[in-house]
Amino acid sequence: MEANMKFIISTIIWIFFILAALQPLLQKRLLEMAQILTEGRWTHVYPVTFEEAAKLGLHVNKGIPAELYQLMSLFPQPVKQQPSVEYITIPKFRRPG
Repeated sequence: MEANMKFIISTIIWIFFILAALQPLLQKRLLEMAQILTEGRWTHVYPVTFEEAAKLGLHVNKGIPAELYQLMSLFPQPVKQQPSVEYITIPKFRRPG
């Protein structure tokens, strides 16, 4: 048991040293990614595609797990009968004069 515990502790220490050594690289990559995502390349309504996210180095998966569909089914969305924005071609109120 004691030998196993020493192995676990030494493994944790090595992982710590590896992460500490990689931290400057990870920090640089995170800053680069933050710059890309906030530099105005896209607007807030632009959907980043799977391929674009993968090129950026983000961890992405294709497909949606069945559990997520089950969770979403618990919160049905109402069907809208009228548009949320009404487009009027003429002014609603005329200015006097």
